[in-house]
This record gives sequence, structure tokens and C-alpha cells, in this order.
Amino acid sequence: MGPATGRRDHGLPAGAAPTPGSRVLLGFGAGPLRITAPCLVTWTMDDPDHAGFAYGTVRGHPECGEEAFVLDRTAAGTWFTISAFSRPAAWYARLGAPVTRLVQRRILSTYMASLNT
Repeated sequence: MGPATGRRDHGLPAGAAPTPGSRVLLGFGAGPLRITAPCLVTWTMDDPDHAGFAYGTVRGHPECGEEAFVLDRTAAGTWFTISAFSRPAAWYARLGAPVTRLVQRRILSTYMASLNT
């Protein structure tokens, strides 16, 4: 669980490489306020200078979208890119859109902080 976000991730065993078609269940919150967010790995990339994967939301996820994580090695250095797009899919995501954006920013901050460890 990410202490800053209350996020719990399930689906891929620790250390397992994502493969297209792998299901991942993300979750936020606790108890009766827990929201589950199922996703599917849509693509992967693994060659000498590029590695990455993306997952897209599936039915039952409060948002509709995709998130990609790509690591590129170039002569200028190493770059890590996170790309994401989404729109509310569930009624509560539409109702809570301003809060949803804050949660997404917090998750991005958690991703970025993990790069410094």
C-alpha cells in the first residue's frame, strides 16, 4: 500500500514483468469507502534502449483511460515518461471530478517520489 495515497495494488506478483492481457486490480481507500479499479495491461516494450508498459481501464473502473510508463536511454541521458489520459466513467467519478484530479496528482507525486529512492 502506498502510505501517501491509501492505494493497494494487486494482480501482478512482485517482480513479475507486465504482459499484454494481464489484469491488475488497483484500489483506493478503506472499508466502505474502498473503490476498486480494474485495469488491463495493453502493451509492453522491451528493447535495449526502451522499456515500458501501459494499462487501460476496464469495466468497473471509475475512470475511462490509459496510463503508460516508458524508460528511454539516449546519448543525452535516461528519461522516464509517464503519460496518462482519463475521463470520469462512474457517476461518483463525475460528481467528484475536482477531488479525482487531486487524487491523480497525489498518485503522480508518489510515482515521482519513488524515483528518488
